Amino acid sequence: MKPIRPMRIEIESAEKEAEFDAWVFSKEKSQSESAKRLRKALASYTKMKDKR
Repeated sequence: MKPIRPMRIEIESAEKEAEFDAWVFSKEKSQSESAKRLRKALASYTKMKDKR
């Protein structure tokens, strides 16, 4: 699956990042295609970040 356009997410603090993660991975939130793409991109980013 290719993203519609390159995705860049900048988060101002660790607290805001934790809130964003909770929203992205919550199954109670939107199940739209955009939200699904965002979850997939964030999961791959987190995996890459953890490898460092």
